[in-house]
This record gives sequence, structure tokens and C-alpha cells, in this order.
Amino acid sequence: MQLDGPGWPAIELKEWAEALSPRGLAEVARLTEERGVTAEPDSWTAQWGIKDLREQLAAVSGDIDAHVAVLAEDLRGAHRYSEIMEVLRDAGRDDAAEQWARKGLAEYPVGFPDRPSPRSARGPAA
Repeated sequence: MQLDGPGWPAIELKEWAEALSPRGLAEVARLTEERGVTAEPDSWTAQWGIKDLREQLAAVSGDIDAHVAVLAEDLRGAHRYSEIMEVLRDAGRDDAAEQWARKGLAEYPVGFPDRPSPRSARGPAA
């Protein structure tokens, strides 16, 4: 699976999920995980492509908890908390969505949506 280099196409798995079938999606997942092990750790494009495909695979799986878990692996911006909140809200899990919204607001106060909070810059509390 090629994930880096000029010109590799953007893949929207939701558009291909039905045609791929569960078997094809399982193969995409296998190849994505395999590529995750062999990818150069310094290759931003490969790492981003792997992350993106993992998130898309979780989204098309219909497993809300798995989708949230994959999204929660990267919480480097307020938008990530918002994405999790939307997934949970769309699944009718309003209480869990509210919990994630509160976590996001605690880490990224209003007015600084994509800057680390002083709390995360300091590291864990002693």
C-alpha cells in the first residue's frame, strides 16, 4: 500500500464501502496496519495516510466505540474533541458527547481552539 509520494489519491472509504464489502474492508485494514508497522516514522505523509485510513475504517465499521478510540489517539487540537463529540451525538450518545465536549473545553479554552493549554504544556500534575 503506497501512502506517500506525490500524487497519491485521496481515498474516501465511505464511497467504496459497499463495493469493497466486509472482505475488502478487512483487507484494507490489514494493509493499513501492515503499512503502519513498515512505514518510515519520519515520513509525515505516510503517518498521516495511515492515521486517516484507520479513522475512515473505524467510521465505516459502524462500531462507535472503536471510532471514538481511533479518533482519541490524536487529541492535538480542539477540533479532534469536536469530531468525537459529533460521532457520539450522531449515534444518540448525548451524555458521552457532553463528556468529550467538557474534556475538550478543559484542554482548549475558548478563544484558543488549536493551541495547547498551559496545563498540557506543563505536563502531568505532580
